[in-house]
Amino acid sequence: MKVKINGDIVEICENLSVYDYLVKNGFEILKVAVEKDGEILPKNLWKNTPIKSGKSYEIVEFVGGG
Repeated sequence: MKVKINGDIVEICENLSVYDYLVKNGFEILKVAVEKDGEILPKNLWKNTPIKSGKSYEIVEFVGGG
């Protein structure tokens, strides 16, 4: 299945949850936010929210600095 993530079209397995995608791709769960079709997706929904074709996802990583 092809989906748009961070502006790129990527191929993923069907029925993959947002949480599983993040873990599989090495994201630090405590340091990211996910937007689905322009709206923030609350972390408590990640495990039960499948990534769907035709949707757009943005994953933002928080980094420290000074």
